[in-house]
Order: sequence, then structure tokens, then C-alpha cells
Amino acid sequence: MKARCLLVIAAAALCGLWLLALRQQRIALIHTMSDLHRELDTTRAKLWRARADVASLVAPPRLPAMEEEAWTPATPANPDGLEQAAP
Repeated sequence: MKARCLLVIAAAALCGLWLLALRQQRIALIHTMSDLHRELDTTRAKLWRARADVASLVAPPRLPAMEEEAWTPATPANPDGLEQAAP
């Protein structure tokens, strides 16, 4: 009977140690996740600042005025390098 009680106590202690190890792994994983989330938030903030900078630089009032003559009508590319006959 005494051996059986010691065996039960040892098994309970081993289960307790196993549960503590699982808890520690969970805490370490949550810590790693929070570090990654913090890094992700920092990267997102940098990205939004860059987007805002680009948006402010390409806003219509900041773009240089172009003469209408600078715009040419689009023409299809001729892949053969041959002149196309006018219809």
C-alpha cells in the first residue's frame, strides 16, 4: 500500500511538472507573438508614413504643369518594325 501511494504521488508530481513545462512553453510563445506584433505595427507605421509622403508628393497641386502639346496621342506598337499602310 505504501508503494502504491508513493507511485501515485510520483505520477502526480510528473504530471504537475509536465503541465508546468507546457505552461512555460505557452508563455514563451505568447511573448514571441507579442514581439512580432510590435515589430509588425512598427513596420506598418513606417509603410503608412511612406505612403503619405508619396501621396503628398504626387498631389495635383504639387505636380509640375505640362503643356498640352507635350501629350501625344497613343499609337499602337508595331512589333514587326514595318510601316503600316494608312486606310
